[in-house]
Amino acid sequence: MKLDRSIKIQMRAYQNLRDIYSHAVGFGLTSQEINTRVSDMMTKFGPMPRWINSYIEGCRKVLTDDLYRNNLVFLFTMPDGSHVNTKIMPEGMSHRDVSEESISSGHYWIGRLDAIGKAKPFFVSEGR
Repeated sequence: MKLDRSIKIQMRAYQNLRDIYSHAVGFGLTSQEINTRVSDMMTKFGPMPRWINSYIEGCRKVLTDDLYRNNLVFLFTMPDGSHVNTKIMPEGMSHRDVSEESISSGHYWIGRLDAIGKAKPFFVSEGR
């Protein structure tokens, strides 16, 4: 593959990747939906030189880190369905109490609610 063609593919792949993450922020996609879209995008471009794959993977890590830093919050889901943020704990409860009583935990979109008014999940680990 010629260098100029490789650079064009790299730039298109990078632009598509940024579009996927921008869409994720705009619509509150789950991590699985993002992974599927990125996988489909990489399949669409077909075989690429390793240096392009490495570049795209590095860009993806930066975009994912940015999501966690600016758009997501870690919450515990309690048996009554309420969410507890470890930074703003209920009075009289320790981090360990919340962790032991919770039924699930994970990252949720900041300021986003699903159709029934609950925090919109990004990635949630069920059960203990």
